[in-house]
Amino acid sequence: MDIWDRNSLKKITTVEAPNSSECSWSPDGRYIMTATLSPRLRVDNGYKIWHYTGALVHSQNIQELLQVQWRPASVELYPMRQLSPAPENAKSPTSPTKPSSGAYLPPQARARGTPTVDIFKREEETNNKVQENGAKPAGTPEIMSKAAVKNKKKREAKKRREEETVKETVDSSDDIDTLIVSPSQTSPVKNEITNNGIPEVVNSIDMAKSDSTQQSTSNLSETDKKIRNLTKKLRQIAELKDRQMNGDKLEITQSKQGILLKDLHGIWHPSQPNYISMICASKNGMLTDFSQNLNGPSLPELLEEKNISWKAYIENYPGNGFKADESDDKLYVRKHNPFISMNNIRKDSTMVSKIVNSKQLTDDIEKDDVPQYVFYVPNINNNGEKTNLKFASNFLKNEFIPLVQHLLTSTRTLLVITFDEAFTYIDFNLTNYNHIYTTLIGPNVLNSFTHNDDTRYSHFSWVPTIEVNWNLSSLGNGVDTDR
Repeated sequence: MDIWDRNSLKKITTVEAPNSSECSWSPDGRYIMTATLSPRLRVDNGYKIWHYTGALVHSQNIQELLQVQWRPASVELYPMRQLSPAPENAKSPTSPTKPSSGAYLPPQARARGTPTVDIFKREEETNNKVQENGAKPAGTPEIMSKAAVKNKKKREAKKRREEETVKETVDSSDDIDTLIVSPSQTSPVKNEITNNGIPEVVNSIDMAKSDSTQQSTSNLSETDKKIRNLTKKLRQIAELKDRQMNGDKLEITQSKQGILLKDLHGIWHPSQPNYISMICASKNGMLTDFSQNLNGPSLPELLEEKNISWKAYIENYPGNGFKADESDDKLYVRKHNPFISMNNIRKDSTMVSKIVNSKQLTDDIEKDDVPQYVFYVPNINNNGEKTNLKFASNFLKNEFIPLVQHLLTSTRTLLVITFDEAFTYIDFNLTNYNHIYTTLIGPNVLNSFTHNDDTRYSHFSWVPTIEVNWNLSSLGNGVDTDR
C-alpha cells in the first residue's frame, strides 16, 4: 500500500502486508489495520496495526480469525490536525525490496517454467574443484587418487550390471499398480519403449506416433526393438552419471527418478470438470463446481468388469456415500470427489464402499491390501487451495511421500502427481492455456534415469492410458468434448 498526503500530494511511505484479506482505516485516520482471515486463508491468520507513517504498531497472530474491525466512533471526535510522528514503541518502516530482475525471459517462457516446481525443489551441493595450473608434459602417465580409482571401479561395475539387466528387463512386461494423486487448484519425453519393463501406463499416454517412426523400425523384431531402445537409455544413464561425477550440475528433472510431463494441460475452469475428465475421458456435461448427478459410464465400472481392485482415498471424506457439498469441518468438498457425482457408482453399494476416507490407506498399507488402482485427493488445505503452494509442498514431502514410500520401492507402482488446473486458465494462448505440473514416479520408470516428455497431453489422456494398461473396455478416445 502506498500512503499519500492529500494536501501536498507527496508519497509518505509504502506498507507491505502480504496475504491480507482485510484492510481498514481507524476512525481517527491515523492508523491502518490489515488482517488475514479464514476461510479465505487458513494459515497465517491474524491482524496488524500500522501507523500512517508505515511503522508497525501492533501485530497479533490468531489460529483462526473470522472477522476483525475497529470499534465504531464518530469522526467528530477526531478533528483534522497536522501530521504527527509514529508512536515511540512502533517498529520503523522498512523499504520494500525489489526482486532481482535476473535474465530476460520471453513472455511465453515465464508461465511455463515452474508453476509448481516448489513441490520438488532440492538443495544443491556445490562441488569446488581444485585444478592444477599448467599442462602436463607429453607422455606423463595419469596419476589417479585412491578415491578416483575406487569411483572408476564403481562405474565399471555398474555398467556391467546394467548390461546384464537388459535381457531381464526385456522379458518383463507385467501390469503395474497405479497410484494417482490429485492436489487440486493451481499450479509430458516421448517414450519409444513398449512392453519392456517401463510401466505401460507411461508408454500408452503417447497416443500418436508418427508413421515414419513406425516404418523405420518395421524390419526389426519386437525383441530387437526392445534391446535397441533399452541400450540407448542405458547409454544415456551412463552419460548422466559421468556428468554428475565430473561435477556438472544436472537439471532437477535429471536427478530424480521419474518423468516430467512438460506439456500437460487442464481441461476447464473451475475444478470439477477436470476431476470428472480424469475418470470419464470427457467433461460429461460438467462445466461448473455446482453438484450434479451424471449419467454415463466411468473408469471404476471398467475396472470392476476386469476384477481390477480400486479405491478412492479422499481426505476428510465423511464416508457412506456422503452427498453434501462439503463436510462439517469444510475441508472436504464434493467438487473434488468425481466418483460421488456418477449415478452408476452412487447407486451401487459395492462401489460406494470403495470411496473411503484417506486414513484407510494407512491401514491398507499395513495389511498389504492396497488396491491396484488408487485415486488420492488431499483436502483443500493440503492441496493448496485455501493455503498456498508451500503448504501443499510440505504436505507432499513430509506426509504423503513417506506414507507411500514402501509402495514406491517394493512394488510395481506408478505414482502420478498432478493438479486439476492452473492460474493460466485465463490465458487463451493455446500454447500455455491451463498448463499444469505433472510428474510420474516409480521404480519401473527406468530406474535412476529421469527424462522429460514434451508431448501435449490433458486430463483426457488418463483414462485411455489406464484402459491400455489393463486391457479394459474403452470409454472413448479422450478427445476434448463437452459430452
